[in-house]
Amino acid sequence: MKQGFGDTFKKKLEAFNALKQNLPKLLGTEAKNNFQDNFTKQGFEGDKWTEVQRRIEGTNAYKYPKTTGLGRRTKAILSGTGKLKKDIQVKTTSFGKTIVGTSSLTSKYATFHNEGEDNIPQRQFIGRSKNLEKKLKHIINTELKKLFK
Repeated sequence: MKQGFGDTFKKKLEAFNALKQNLPKLLGTEAKNNFQDNFTKQGFEGDKWTEVQRRIEGTNAYKYPKTTGLGRRTKAILSGTGKLKKDIQVKTTSFGKTIVGTSSLTSKYATFHNEGEDNIPQRQFIGRSKNLEKKLKHIINTELKKLFK
């Protein structure tokens, strides 16, 4: 039996309401993954982070390490315990707003590195990003195309 306009409209409306619930979560997850990936890339928006002293030959941190072993010279910047990277989370989602950030446990530490403070060079890992905006627009377009099939 052929569906009438009312049935089709009702299904599209239900799909739209589901999209309003799911899309912010999809976008938040994409943003979270993107920001966590900056730790792997050791940079933000294609700009590499300032090198750490422990990896620069001739510096005291390179010559006189606090710990032994050469692994410290090859270890990634901001890798430490991994708490900061793991702490990036989708904090709130709604149809008009999605917030991604860190918990209060690491927020001061995150601010120091993300903005650069107290003799700590800026190593931004979270914030507005053209690359992320492209990814988010692609997700939105893909989900809208599914809705209007």
